[in-house]
Amino acid sequence: MGRVWSSRGAQQGVARCTHAGLWLDSNLFVTLPRDIRQAGASTLPPLSRYEALLQLMTMLVKDIMRTDVTTVEGETTLADAGQLLLEHTIGCLPVLHHDRTLVEMVTVTDLLRASVAVQHPGTATPE
Repeated sequence: MGRVWSSRGAQQGVARCTHAGLWLDSNLFVTLPRDIRQAGASTLPPLSRYEALLQLMTMLVKDIMRTDVTTVEGETTLADAGQLLLEHTIGCLPVLHHDRTLVEMVTVTDLLRASVAVQHPGTATPE
C-alpha cells in the first residue's frame, strides 16, 4: 500500500494537503490533485452527481497516476529546483535519497520562504 505525503513530508490525509502525492513504490509517484483534475478532463458529457461519485469510488490510482515524475536530490540547488518547477509548471518536487527513497517534498512556497529569508534576514515567515 502507498503512503500519502504532504508538502512537508508528514503522513497525512490527502484532503488536508495542498501539494500531495502518493508514493506507490520506488518508481511510481502520483501528484494530487493535479493528476485527478487532468484525469477528469473529457469530451464526454458531464456525469451526474451519482455517476461521478461512483467513478471516484471505483477509479484506481494507477488509472490517473503519472510515471514521468520530475524529482530532485537533497544536493540540488534551490535555483535548479526553482527552474524545474517553472519548466514543468508544477508546484512541488519529490526530494529523493540516493537510493531513490522519498525524503521530503519541496514546494514553491518553500522556495519563496527561502528567498524572503535571504533578502530580508530576520523577517519571520509563517510556516
